[in-house]
Amino acid sequence: MNKYLEDQNRVMREYGFSELINARRVL
Repeated sequence: MNKYLEDQNRVMREYGFSELINARRVL
């Protein structure tokens, strides 16, 4: 689970927080 959180953190930095929220909404 820790690795998953780290990957999400990377995505947040690379794509942006708004993108992460959108991805979460899709999920």
